[in-house]
Amino acid sequence: MKRAIVTGASGMLGSNLIRRLTENEVEVAALVRPKTKKLKNIPNNDLVKIYECDAGEMSAFEPQGKFDAVFNFAWMGTMGKERSNRALQEKNVKNTMSALYMAERAGAKVFVTCGSQAEYGTANVKLKEDTPLNPENEYAVAKALSSMLVRERCEKTGIAHVHARVVSVYGLGDNPGTMVETAVRQMLANEETQFTTGEQRWDYLNARDAARAFYLMAEEQKTKTYVVGSGECRPLAEYIKIIAEETGYEKEIGFGKIKPSPGTPRFLCAGITELKKLGFEPKIEFREGIREIIEAKMKA
Repeated sequence: MKRAIVTGASGMLGSNLIRRLTENEVEVAALVRPKTKKLKNIPNNDLVKIYECDAGEMSAFEPQGKFDAVFNFAWMGTMGKERSNRALQEKNVKNTMSALYMAERAGAKVFVTCGSQAEYGTANVKLKEDTPLNPENEYAVAKALSSMLVRERCEKTGIAHVHARVVSVYGLGDNPGTMVETAVRQMLANEETQFTTGEQRWDYLNARDAARAFYLMAEEQKTKTYVVGSGECRPLAEYIKIIAEETGYEKEIGFGKIKPSPGTPRFLCAGITELKKLGFEPKIEFREGIREIIEAKMKA
């Protein structure tokens, strides 16, 4: 891989992938929403060129020369009530196809789509590539549908299609409102916290590890679906206690003060056998990842 296009480039996954690509001397065209406030997430590197491009206009974007790979992270309505917004999620499906048409014009050998564990619904089993899909909201349906439509077209055009169903990723560039981001922010400020009992067993993968996984999947240039996670799951309370320890939180952790959202899995863990075949192993332990986030917040 010598040249790549990354959409949704200022997000957590996109920006961390760009760091991985530039470390491997890959030239990157980074596509971002117009007037985004997250440009600081993208590495300042001579190999990176940033282009403002609305997700709905990607089919009209003219790549400058040929690109080996296109990574599509552009997606709206990933959290909260927007996951149930049908019109918005249908637009995401159309935007994904627009990104694929752009990849075709760029001469890409591989097109990578970012899926979600939500495609499986509340499976409560270790998630594998062949675990039956059971999407339970519009977001999950759109993720599954877009991957099917992309796979069908790629089979006709000869582009390899990688679909990566991501479990739970945290790290630098995380969106406000996620469990990890909220816990770190509130605990650093020594504010009152509210969590569930934390009995759910969860799989967290650092964004830098996720970036390595995406890089390896694309380098393989084979049509395939992967589950992306650490392969290890622990009680959610254990992760929260680590955050409290690293932030020096002095108050009582607010376990049991809120109930899990409807449809939240009690068990969420990735089976990463297929990723391991590519030579992937998670390297960043959760405590180390939390220290990185704390250091970045202290500098901000």
